[in-house]
Amino acid sequence: MMLEKYFRTKAIESKKYTAIGWYWDRKGETEIDFIAVNEIDKKLTVAEIKRNKNKISISKLQQKMGRLLSVYPSLGN
Repeated sequence: MMLEKYFRTKAIESKKYTAIGWYWDRKGETEIDFIAVNEIDKKLTVAEIKRNKNKISISKLQQKMGRLLSVYPSLGN
């Protein structure tokens, strides 16, 4: 959690984003560690934050993004 907080703080300090946070669904099945939105440039940044890079799965992150966008379709615009 400290590593996630570190990256959120760095993103806030960069002033590149209009909203920064994370996402968990109600069932606890979908967790995205880092989400940053730049509404001006219409960009969405998502990331899995792990100390061990071998525990990161881009395909799983893409699946999670699909679920997130089905709940919040405006993020994809």
